[in-house]
Amino acid sequence: MKPYVLGISILVAVAGCTSFGTYYKPGTTLEKIDRATLSCRSRAEREVPPRIIIDRYPVYGPPRTPGGPRVILYWETNYIELNEGLRDRVRAQCMSDAGYERVTIPYCTEEQLAGKTFKPLAKTPKLDESICAVRRDGKRILIDLDKPL
Repeated sequence: MKPYVLGISILVAVAGCTSFGTYYKPGTTLEKIDRATLSCRSRAEREVPPRIIIDRYPVYGPPRTPGGPRVILYWETNYIELNEGLRDRVRAQCMSDAGYERVTIPYCTEEQLAGKTFKPLAKTPKLDESICAVRRDGKRILIDLDKPL
């Protein structure tokens, strides 16, 4: 079997996952989308650095003696990142400015792939119900169900 051909035999079952969210632009490659995502993430981290507040408070246990003061068992520490939401918005705006939109792509079902072989798509097509994804070697690959080999 040629390495670029994807068959049911190499499909890795994704338990509990029926789709995945990603940025998308027709006519590009998934690798370019990954690079653009990384670039926008880096830009957002430069423009909106972390702003962390440390919140510490005691956790009390029962008093040692009846009517006595409660005993501090330990100190709980919470780290609150105030800029996370703003950083996410900056990243999303960067991706939008580059022509990408946020979409959800379904994973192919075993029934859709049964007995058929597909070639992975080199470029991202216009999304419709025939486009779905499979996982192979830790990567997502898009296929067109209307174009079996």
